[in-house]
Amino acid sequence: MLTSRFIESVQTTLDRSSLDVAGWVAKNFTHPKNKRINWSYKDHEFQKAIMTDKSSDVITKKPSQKGLSEIAIRIGLAFCSMLDGVKMAYILPTSKFSTEFAATRIDPAIETSEYVTKAMSKDVNNTSVKRIGDSFLFMRGTSGEVAAISVDLDLLIIDELDFCDQDVLGTFSSRLQHSEYKLRRRFSTPTLDDFGISALYADSDRKKYLVKHESKGCGKWVWPNCFKDIIIPGGEEYGIEGLLDLKEDHSKLPCLSKGYVKCPECSGEIKWQDFANPALRRWVAEVSEAGNEIRSGYWVKPWDGGNLKTNNLEYLLREVGYYSKRGTYLNFVHGESYSSSDNSFLESVIKTQSIEREIALDDIEERGVFIGADLGKISHVVIGVDAEKRGLRVIWSGTVDVREIDGISLGAWLVELFGKLNSLRIVVDAAPNYETALQLVASLPRNKAYGAYYSGANARNIDIYNFNDNTGIVTIDRTASFDDLAEAINGCKITFPSSGCMTDHLLAMRKAPTGGWINVGPDHYAHALNYMYCAWASLKNRLGRQGLSVKVKPQFSKVRIKG
Repeated sequence: MLTSRFIESVQTTLDRSSLDVAGWVAKNFTHPKNKRINWSYKDHEFQKAIMTDKSSDVITKKPSQKGLSEIAIRIGLAFCSMLDGVKMAYILPTSKFSTEFAATRIDPAIETSEYVTKAMSKDVNNTSVKRIGDSFLFMRGTSGEVAAISVDLDLLIIDELDFCDQDVLGTFSSRLQHSEYKLRRRFSTPTLDDFGISALYADSDRKKYLVKHESKGCGKWVWPNCFKDIIIPGGEEYGIEGLLDLKEDHSKLPCLSKGYVKCPECSGEIKWQDFANPALRRWVAEVSEAGNEIRSGYWVKPWDGGNLKTNNLEYLLREVGYYSKRGTYLNFVHGESYSSSDNSFLESVIKTQSIEREIALDDIEERGVFIGADLGKISHVVIGVDAEKRGLRVIWSGTVDVREIDGISLGAWLVELFGKLNSLRIVVDAAPNYETALQLVASLPRNKAYGAYYSGANARNIDIYNFNDNTGIVTIDRTASFDDLAEAINGCKITFPSSGCMTDHLLAMRKAPTGGWINVGPDHYAHALNYMYCAWASLKNRLGRQGLSVKVKPQFSKVRIKG
């Protein structure tokens, strides 16, 4: 919780308000669109709870254009104005975005406060750092870890967290460790399930802004779900997902004007006037753990703020036509996370494709197999065979504990397995320990074994896999390879053993908004499968099999293929 020293400091600071942050902002800022009146929460009453929250870590999951950046800016300016000698950082996805944000959002906000304007230093006031009295406000992007070096902080505000570099955000968080306050305020439009703001919100007390269904309703406090409770009459009734599936021009659908929000309790229509009445709205936490400090989380929905005097549901529904992907529409318009074949492995497809007979390693009868392995003290191994036009069959997956191999090294065990199955190619990870990969390359015939290194996309090299037959190394474009693997799996071109032991590891892989694949849980089998897919796809291309889309002219050492 916010420390008592913070409150005492606010109360004892000369000529400064003893009000909380929300009160201080209301007293010291004018309205951003009308400088003749004071700051007000009118039509955005939901914001006040977020601003007054004294928890050390506050999470807000929200759709776009709900005014959260405006209150985040004022939280930061109030913090630097109310306390002496503190430092805070306002973090955005990129340095360019941060610079523009400072000039177009933060500077105009400062101008709406006579107090903050007078406290501003004339010498330290630019788009990267501002001095307010004896306190400092930094603006940073997450385009490189250098941005977080040598900046000790008391308050960290992260705007659009899901679109930031997650590794750099961790570096920024480490800058709070010596502060007595250690405050975090994190806002974002959600993107993927179990990632970023959605994962943080799920690990909070999960507050929802309920509405009382009063107008000709059941009188109960409810929280409508956009998937279940938005009803669009017209022929058969359908909801958001049905609307997304329609091929018609959404802007011309007459039924959208008749759409309404259904009460989850009584199924009656919730009148828009109920959403617009602050007396009929309240934040309620889903999780309550008395005596335990937990993360404070808020989920803002499109009907929680703004001009709710008129029913704008029709506007929200017609917005579908402006988005090429349903996930983007759900993220930005409804504040919903959404995983699809573009950014994840589909569980429904994996289950449908888990049709292979389970067999023990010693019972494998197939020969001419491909092997991929993610190495460690517990190594994860995947074995597959070419299924001709049907794609790739995974026939076995399992783990190998190096402590349980009888008297031989992991490399020697893999060499033995390779020979027993008359394998065509094996690819194993070479980092951080190259010893096993080196042993494989040295023990097996040329072009049979490779140690794999992941790399980022290289504009000069359009190949997914870059094989060096002299060193036994294959450099794999990490993002492009998982893109291809996801397309193959989601396109039903890979079958799996019915045990499904790889499912959780595949589902843990997500393609982040920043473009790269990240993991939200154990992912060893996913990498082992990716290495095995590399072995299969590259050799299949060299053998001249049909059914592949060759992206470049086939070469011996550089191949870009797609399964």
